[in-house]
Amino acid sequence: PEDLGVTLEGALNLSASLKSAYESDAEVKELLDVAQRLEGLTRHASTHAAGVVIAPRPITEFLPLHKSSGGKEEITTQFSKDEIESLGLLKMDFLGLRTLTILNDALELIRRSGDDPPDLAAVPLDDRATLDLFGRGDTDGVFQFESGGMKDILRRLKPKRFEDLIVLNALYRPGPLDAGMIGEYVARAHGRKEAAYPVPEAKSILEETLGVIVYQEQVMLLAHRLAGFTLGQADTLRKAMAKKDASAMQHQRELFLQGCKSRGVDPKRAAELFDNMETFGRYGFNKSHSAAYALVAFQTAYLKAHFPTHFMAAMLSAWAENTEEILKYMNSCREMKINLLPPDVNRSEEGFTIESGSIRYGLGAIKNVGQSSVEAILEARRRVGAFKDLFHFCREVDRLHINKRVLENLVQSGAMDCFGQPRWNLAASLESAMSAAAKDQDDRARGQAVLFGGEGWAEPPVQYARGEPWTDLDKFGREKTSLGFYLSGHPLMEQQDILRRYATHTLWELGQIVEPMEVTVGGVVTAWRQRKSKSKGEMYGIMALEDLEARAEVLLFSETYEKYQGNVVKDSALLVVGTARREEQKIKLIASAVVPLSRADEELELKATSVLLTVPASLCEEDFLAELEGVIKKNRGALPVYMDVVNEGQSSTRIMLGSAYRARAGKEFLGELENLLGKGRVQFLFRTPSGSGRERRA
Repeated sequence: PEDLGVTLEGALNLSASLKSAYESDAEVKELLDVAQRLEGLTRHASTHAAGVVIAPRPITEFLPLHKSSGGKEEITTQFSKDEIESLGLLKMDFLGLRTLTILNDALELIRRSGDDPPDLAAVPLDDRATLDLFGRGDTDGVFQFESGGMKDILRRLKPKRFEDLIVLNALYRPGPLDAGMIGEYVARAHGRKEAAYPVPEAKSILEETLGVIVYQEQVMLLAHRLAGFTLGQADTLRKAMAKKDASAMQHQRELFLQGCKSRGVDPKRAAELFDNMETFGRYGFNKSHSAAYALVAFQTAYLKAHFPTHFMAAMLSAWAENTEEILKYMNSCREMKINLLPPDVNRSEEGFTIESGSIRYGLGAIKNVGQSSVEAILEARRRVGAFKDLFHFCREVDRLHINKRVLENLVQSGAMDCFGQPRWNLAASLESAMSAAAKDQDDRARGQAVLFGGEGWAEPPVQYARGEPWTDLDKFGREKTSLGFYLSGHPLMEQQDILRRYATHTLWELGQIVEPMEVTVGGVVTAWRQRKSKSKGEMYGIMALEDLEARAEVLLFSETYEKYQGNVVKDSALLVVGTARREEQKIKLIASAVVPLSRADEELELKATSVLLTVPASLCEEDFLAELEGVIKKNRGALPVYMDVVNEGQSSTRIMLGSAYRARAGKEFLGELENLLGKGRVQFLFRTPSGSGRERRA
């Protein structure tokens, strides 16, 4: 099982197939019996990624040291964290955040564009555009606030002040989520519940979090002011709570109650307060940590709100080596109406840059074009100016850093389109250009450079070879090989309206599902295999489907295969209706209908018969439901509307809304619903939805 911290014993109890293998296979039984004896033992010595030990005198006076092997020869302590702290030494974690680099790069891009970059240390923490960005859940790229669950909570809370972000940062973790602390805080923030304080004396400490104990500092202050603990004793209480040490907690409880009694606090109220502190204190977060993270998040969101193009360019540069992240942020750029220009050997830098209000793709993000190659290209460009053609490029760039593979990827990615030749001609001319450049550079090395550029010398005429023309699909495919995705074009690009109308998920979003789910997705067929089953001798098909973001495997079993196999053509764009399910960390899609995207509006089974909304239970509060009601009634029609209300545990209740809430399909309706619920949570279904969990009418 994927459960966090699951043991082998727990796995045997949870997984029937594992238990069956254990009971029926002697080798498996022996293996697991041995493994359970080893489980939990120290496996090896490891080094903390960010931990630094600080001592008042030479550290060898306090503990033994270790020199790591493997060439690094790092000096580390032989004692672990708890032993180090018991000696009275200080252990600090110094974290390196990619986000800080992104902020710095964004400011530099703003400066290079001729604008004055903002002073991030002085951005107004009540900036309305930034808080509105959080309230919309438009937080792709915003540090600590990118996850789907956090976006839901942001839409639900609609932060009005910076302090709300500090609270959410502290509460969005498994413990507080399970304890319902976020729901309590949101209800109080919106005035649906009054802030309550266990004792009047606690109000000054808990008022900023509306009576909810959120931070470790609050636990310490309550013990300090109400029970007379010293701050050192209060920290001991904090540690005991965090470690859930029962005996230590009993001792701390007695001290706390005695201290409160001596200060005139009602004993019954004091006991309730301690129980409350113990419940919330075990999940308590360090406020200074949460505030620092929230400040970095606010600065990030401020740049995204006010300098979106510069911010997204810095974000893309930071993730240049990660194709999936680049894809995600490229799609964010499309949604933000930011134009992404292809790479260009005459204009691109190593990273992503700003050009005429658009983002220019960086050379360093092209596959198989290493840093040394990029540096050689930029050095030659600084020396000679813009390259005139492929042959000039090959002559001027040091051939020690430019081989045929690098050139092929530059051509395929579109980085040499500036030379005015079709990519197939450039590809066909690589050998002759490299050969001429090699002779040229060898002549220069032998001291014959005076012949080049001197009186009477002229550049040889450029003659490109004529290659076999590439189809658009071939061109896009080669581009994808060099970039990891389609950039200048995609078979789906011109059909985004149809996808938006019918597709319930992108293929990347399918990777996030946990329970089996009925979905509709669009994509291009990149592979198609037809097989005969050994058991029944029936034909079935396996299709690789790819959209702008990701790839998925689609299975067409016998009945679906017979009906739709004629629609499956390699490189064609399709809509697939079916059930997505997770199998061994991968998502498989079992198709029930496959229709060419170009015929989606004509196919009878793809005429919408109902609307299905996926709504997190946490959103189902009075103000949200009133807003949803307004959107549905504004778009009255004939389609029944269903709601899947999903709780934190991923189980759901399906509700069919009454006839007064029937709606019509349409792009405007879809857009309004997605603004309210988030993308991917509105589906136009093509048959009556099968129940998901329990089902009832409302």
